[in-house]
Amino acid sequence: MGSEMCIRDSNRSESFKKLVREVPLEQLLTETDSPYQGPEKDMRNEPMTVPIGVAAIAAVKGITQEEGMMTIRANFRRLMNR
Repeated sequence: MGSEMCIRDSNRSESFKKLVREVPLEQLLTETDSPYQGPEKDMRNEPMTVPIGVAAIAAVKGITQEEGMMTIRANFRRLMNR
């Protein structure tokens, strides 16, 4: 399951927040495969924008950005058996 990481567009932002609230942090990953659905209007989605998404996830989950980053990194490593 995926959701665009739009933070400022109210409709897409609510969809993103709902997904983040409902999915356990230990099951979330971030990605940048959709260059035209960046975190903010008129912003390309690319690797340098991942921290913006992690910050948004952390805010919704009520955790620090560092905790979000470390957990998402561990999720990726677990998925890839690394």
